[in-house]
Amino acid sequence: MNTGELDIESVGQITRWNGQDKIGCWGDTDCDEITGSDGTIFPAKATKQGKTLYIYNHAMCRRIALHFNKTTMSKDGLPVQEYNVARNLFDFTNNNTDNKCYQYKGSYPQTGVFNTGPCQNDKPIYVSFPHFWLGDKQLQESIIGVNADENKHKSYFSNS
Repeated sequence: MNTGELDIESVGQITRWNGQDKIGCWGDTDCDEITGSDGTIFPAKATKQGKTLYIYNHAMCRRIALHFNKTTMSKDGLPVQEYNVARNLFDFTNNNTDNKCYQYKGSYPQTGVFNTGPCQNDKPIYVSFPHFWLGDKQLQESIIGVNADENKHKSYFSNS
């Protein structure tokens, strides 16, 4: 992780994981890049300018985009930038080219979940938004009590 000593705009950015500069499980240059922070620190200029931020999630072997949404005020009167997790993070339809390289054993998971198998020793571990929000209706209807609601289940990040 960069300390920012040589370039303050690189503070917190992960460049290697377990000594490697590529993930190596997706077979694609873009998806195998190790870029982003661990989610605890971002370059100040990037957040103040509302640039897209990235978190590298090692359990998923991928980066997650955080898109600027709005600036609000904290209860103490300080400006806070709100970022939303990309709505298409778990969308594997033809409309989403961002996920084109996240195939596992030649196929994509159902829209609404992400297969972490390649980085979990081939274990069938899937992640999703809560209640399969933005997932296929089949996922939402397969479990009694699942009621996806954007106001309750969207993922966002606030930074001050």
